[in-house]
Parts: sequence; structure tokens; C-alpha cells
Amino acid sequence: AMQHFRKHNQPSEEALQKERSLYQTLAKIYDSLRKNKKYPFAREMSLECYRAAANIEDPEAQYILGKNLLEEAKFREGLQKEDIFASS
Repeated sequence: AMQHFRKHNQPSEEALQKERSLYQTLAKIYDSLRKNKKYPFAREMSLECYRAAANIEDPEAQYILGKNLLEEAKFREGLQKEDIFASS
């Protein structure tokens, strides 16, 4: 609902700050549920929360999201170098 409101109206800084804090809180909840077999997609959900917060220019979320993407890229690069998933 907040994203829809933001598309059609110019939100106040207070509303943006509240939305950022809600995304941060939700992401931290999902982070705490990682490695819990009842929540197999907790990592993806937390990253999506950080992505949504980064879209409204939350610097902490941008940092966390960038760090995770960089770690994943390094991991994939290592797999490519080891010819595990290298395409011929």
C-alpha cells in the first residue's frame, strides 16, 4: 500500500523514514529465520526487503544488498574458475 501511495503522491520525509524502518525491521525478522526449515526462503525475503528499502534510498539497505550481491558474484566467479559450472 505504501509503494502504491508513493507512486501517485509525493510522500513526506516522515513517511519515507517510517517505510524504511519497517523494511529494516522486516528484513531483520527474516534474517533471524534463516536456516529454519519452516522458512526456506527467509534469505530471499530479507534481500527483497533490503532491495525495497534501497529503492527508497536507505543507505544501510543499499550497503547490505550490495555486500550480499558482491559475495554471490565472488562465489559464482570461483565456481567458473573451478570449471564446476563453466559452459563450453
